[in-house]
Amino acid sequence: MRRLLVLTLAIFLISCSKDKTPATETDSQSKPDTQLEQKQHAIERKPEPRMPEEIKLVEHQDIVPIDLDNQLISTPRQRLAPDENIKIKFKENIAPNYRVGSVLEKNPFSFDPPIEGVARWISRREIHFIPDNDLPAGKHIMGTLHGEILVGVAQSVDDISFDFSIAEQEVLKLEGDFEQTDVGANTVRYKGIISFAQPVNINMLNRDLRCKSRNKRIKIEFESLDTQTDITITTEIFERDNDGRTIVFSLPKKYTADNNTWSHSIYLPGIDVFKIITTMEGDVTEDFC
Repeated sequence: MRRLLVLTLAIFLISCSKDKTPATETDSQSKPDTQLEQKQHAIERKPEPRMPEEIKLVEHQDIVPIDLDNQLISTPRQRLAPDENIKIKFKENIAPNYRVGSVLEKNPFSFDPPIEGVARWISRREIHFIPDNDLPAGKHIMGTLHGEILVGVAQSVDDISFDFSIAEQEVLKLEGDFEQTDVGANTVRYKGIISFAQPVNINMLNRDLRCKSRNKRIKIEFESLDTQTDITITTEIFERDNDGRTIVFSLPKKYTADNNTWSHSIYLPGIDVFKIITTMEGDVTEDFC
């Protein structure tokens, strides 16, 4: 009887040990598969990156809006040249690095009257609007930089308004020289070409261009060239004496982009000095006149 009980107990213990061994092996084989599946699911659930302008505000989202007005350094000056870009500058970085140098897909600028062109970040703090064509001469333009388009709804809802005018007939340069005439041995006149950024009305130029020497006005003759942006000007004949003289040409500020009066001075030495013509931009002292 005792032998029977011992045999039965031995058979029971052997049976239990066999049942436990396969279960342990099965568990150890299934763990790697479960971990791999979890990694795969994590990769599948990883969200795609979004650009800043695609981010939308949600409840309790911690995004500090950009105060564009407070960050503004400068808008376009009051008078621009027809071939200038329209520039906006900020105090701090506004654009992300990847935007610098690229053309914005959606233009944040609008103008009245309309101007066609593209917007480009020149740096993280400066954006330019680049017109497709020259700006319309003599026009007054109202402009708006739309904050929501520029940096996204999540960061700004401000609009920046500005205005500027375009120079009517921007003067670029005057080149010429004095030439001897056959009227007398010491008589000369000045002949040169005055150039503008866009075609100029010769009748308007005849009214606006002034030439003076020794506090007296000198008459000018005008001749339009084929380019329509270049005009030949010839002064009346005057006598060259022992004293040198300065000829000063001037145009009103509507002919400049910086809203200042334009002037161009040429000095003619006296007859006792070898004839070297000196050209000076801007104002000169009255001692020469």
